Amino acid sequence: MAGAGLFKTFVPTALGGAQADALDGLGAIEEIGYHDGAAGWCVMIAATTGLLAGFLPAEHARDIY
Repeated sequence: MAGAGLFKTFVPTALGGAQADALDGLGAIEEIGYHDGAAGWCVMIAATTGLLAGFLPAEHARDIY
């Protein structure tokens, strides 16, 4: 999942993420959860936490992401 970039679904592209819109990102999470609930939960937690990347000061976001 990490290799596929799923944990950075909502992280801005400038920080190495996919910068997916809400419908596409949540659709991917839903599909993963359909096949494996635990995997869907892990991707949801990691991906939605990445939403914060766009609100951090640039130097801190680069350090984290």
